[in-house]
Amino acid sequence: MEKSPWVLCVDDERRVLEAIEQHFAFDYEVRTATNGVEALALLEEHPGCAVVVTDMRMPGMTGAELLAQIRERSPQTTRVLLTGQASLDAAVEAVNRGGIYRFLIKPCPIDLLGTVIADGLEQYQLRAAEQELIQGTLRGTIQILIDVLGVTSPLAFSRAEVVRAALVYAGERLGLPISWEGELAALLARLGWISVPPDVLEHYIAGQPLSDEGLRMMANAKQLAGRLLRPVPRLGPVAALIDAIGTAPPGSNPLSLPPEAGTALLLSVALELDRRAMRGEQWDKCAAELAPAVGSWVYDAFRGYDVGSPGGISREVMAKDLVARMVVEHPVRTLSGTMILPEGTQLTPLLLARLKNFARGIGVVEPIKVRVPQRGVVQPTVPRLPTYVARRPTKTT
Repeated sequence: MEKSPWVLCVDDERRVLEAIEQHFAFDYEVRTATNGVEALALLEEHPGCAVVVTDMRMPGMTGAELLAQIRERSPQTTRVLLTGQASLDAAVEAVNRGGIYRFLIKPCPIDLLGTVIADGLEQYQLRAAEQELIQGTLRGTIQILIDVLGVTSPLAFSRAEVVRAALVYAGERLGLPISWEGELAALLARLGWISVPPDVLEHYIAGQPLSDEGLRMMANAKQLAGRLLRPVPRLGPVAALIDAIGTAPPGSNPLSLPPEAGTALLLSVALELDRRAMRGEQWDKCAAELAPAVGSWVYDAFRGYDVGSPGGISREVMAKDLVARMVVEHPVRTLSGTMILPEGTQLTPLLLARLKNFARGIGVVEPIKVRVPQRGVVQPTVPRLPTYVARRPTKTT
């Protein structure tokens, strides 16, 4: 990873490159290449290129062709074409194919080139900062959503990280890479459960028969998740994956489907396996039971998945003595019998505050059996969204 953005100059005339490199040596980190292949290799080897300045006429690959490839591989890089061909056709080709920022005619005054490079660096940083802001805002918003929903509907979100990790695990075993959209779909797949009464969810998780109304609620819950996520920028594919849960034809193999459909099928199975595991059953046993109906690949994909017990010391404590990171070993209920935290929930600051409010208000059944983990249970965490980091140039003038 580069410490700062750098500038790439491409020209088949070595003397031109040497002149540029010497002039800007104290202003920027400059790398040079004499052809397109060499330039692309540099970009691959050294991420973080801010500006590319390339000649138009070069053997093997023109400047327009090079910039077109750079546009695909590194769209945030500012692209400048330097050419002796003062023709409209060349300019149009470069603009259309390479999405260039500036079109300069050789011979170009060195001061003008310096101004264009400086402007190009500013454009790079503005794009990087804007994208980082958007990604950071989106990521932070999703994380807050998960944390808040973990409080309002712990049955829905106490196992979100377990499902996400299981999906990634199965994908690795089958050779099906899981995208960040797939990981987010796993975390938010049960978003619609917030509309379902706790007693219906308890019956559903326990595998008990549901009334027609209960079945309707569970069917609508998945549709609600998609409707809530689809308007959010960049989350349309996540909503589509959730909508696709349970839609694969019987007997389908995720490896024989398009990547998105394969991911949705894997997620469908992961959610069902986790529903059974929430009853206290082992993942391997659940996978073996599900394999005859779904396919032998289920056991191959999920066999050996370990939810990961945090270990630690079990104890019984009063609600006022609870602290964050303790893991609830038995469901926590109000004095009237309503469950407010399911077994296996790790107490986050938000959940801890909610539980203590219940204890001070309507009251909870105490003491509460918890486990103090030796290592933390990982709470649902938004995967890193694709982005690039804005970095300041090392320019000294």
